[in-house]
Amino acid sequence: MLDVSAVWLSLLSDESNAFVLRTTLEAVCRSCEVWSDLARDTVFLPIAEIMLSGVAVVHSSASDYAVRRYAAQAQERISLLQNEEAVALKKVLTPLVRNIKPGNYGRVPGKLVRGREDLFGRVLSVMARDDFGFTVKKGLRGYRLYRGSDFEFQYWRMTHEMFNPSPDKRQAFRHTIGRKLRGQMIVPSAILSEQTRTKVPGEPLHMSQEGGWRPYLPLPGEALASLGQTVRALPVKTYTAEGMTVLIPPRSPLRRCWAALKLMLGFAGYSDLRNWTEKSGQPPSAYVEALQGLGFQVELQGYDQPAPEGRPDPSVKRFFPAVIPFLDSDWWLGVREYFFSAYGNSLYELGLFSGLVLCGFALHRAFLHRRALGARTRLPLVIGGWGTRGKSGVERLKAAMFEGRGHSLVSKTTGCEALFLHSYAFGKTHEMFLFRPYDKATIWEHHRLMDRAGSLGSRGLFVGMHGVDAVVCQDIAAQLVQGRLLHHYQYISGP
Repeated sequence: MLDVSAVWLSLLSDESNAFVLRTTLEAVCRSCEVWSDLARDTVFLPIAEIMLSGVAVVHSSASDYAVRRYAAQAQERISLLQNEEAVALKKVLTPLVRNIKPGNYGRVPGKLVRGREDLFGRVLSVMARDDFGFTVKKGLRGYRLYRGSDFEFQYWRMTHEMFNPSPDKRQAFRHTIGRKLRGQMIVPSAILSEQTRTKVPGEPLHMSQEGGWRPYLPLPGEALASLGQTVRALPVKTYTAEGMTVLIPPRSPLRRCWAALKLMLGFAGYSDLRNWTEKSGQPPSAYVEALQGLGFQVELQGYDQPAPEGRPDPSVKRFFPAVIPFLDSDWWLGVREYFFSAYGNSLYELGLFSGLVLCGFALHRAFLHRRALGARTRLPLVIGGWGTRGKSGVERLKAAMFEGRGHSLVSKTTGCEALFLHSYAFGKTHEMFLFRPYDKATIWEHHRLMDRAGSLGSRGLFVGMHGVDAVVCQDIAAQLVQGRLLHHYQYISGP
């Protein structure tokens, strides 16, 4: 058995073909189900731990998102097989579910569910992998387990049909009905969805790139139905292989009425946001953000399992915006998923990135400006000189005069080579070269030199500027060193 598990583990870690991976995952799950009944302690439990590690790698790093969804289902099937309580619960629910016709309900004793609602939802999610979906409603005599969907008159559908008339509607069908939400626990089917998009919004739509219809995202109809609670806003929980999605409506009744009105009038728009594709002009989290704008709280919670089994897939978490992104434990996985994913940047993301770059540039310029002012306050005397020729020679004469008086100084010359003179108090003046990229002078050269002069503790800074007239030079000097300058114009035409 261990040899077989080694082969499977090698396939799960090295194989990249989607069909081979899906076949291997199904073979692993079916074998684990057989071993769980025949040799649970000796064979199944040791192999299950090994297989879960390999399935977790596929779930988090497979290039095909459809394979990731299938790996999540396989991971959940094996994890529940390890739980004896879950295995016993499934054996009780299997015959009960078979006797419930689609659209009807059966009663589940409260002792089977009470105190372990999450485990009950997870077991049903495994059963809904290839069956109808389920809805659970708590009652006075236990729980009602609805199988499949039920349809009834919906105001949003009537409004949508009124504003979207079409001559090709079938007259034998009602065009004012929609899905009915019966309880606060939803276990959607993993296979029942539209293969081709119809004109009815809000229906589960198969997304080819993911191999499913994203059941972990609540449908707009479910969000609208959750607003109809009159007493208090109870959370609606959706159980899937990817985790538990918690949808909490607004607490205020007035806020719920306002959200219901906006959802009803813009139902098709919210449906389009949910059916996000790589060609959409919105980020993946636009749908959940739109629900949050209505006052909903939407959160994807991983099941209580050790990492990496209990960690949601980054390709799923991208649909749920983090409250504080950098405090999220999986923020690095999200960054990696974003930069290495196949979908491109939207206009929103481009604008956000451009804004961050612009803010970073402005903050850096402000920092440099404050640094220049700080350097200027440390310089008691700054003398600038400008002219046609002879600037460097005059700057050297200034340096010699102040050196003779024993002052520390920095003097910038702009002759044949860019360099500056530096001298400590009562010390000897030394020449030091300045680096100029591509041998071109920029205004930042003056900023760096002034900062260096301030850090050296110099008492005087002498600079020679060229290529500008007196008016422009005065303006530059006033902006850079904030006044207190001694200006003179040099008419010297030679060294």
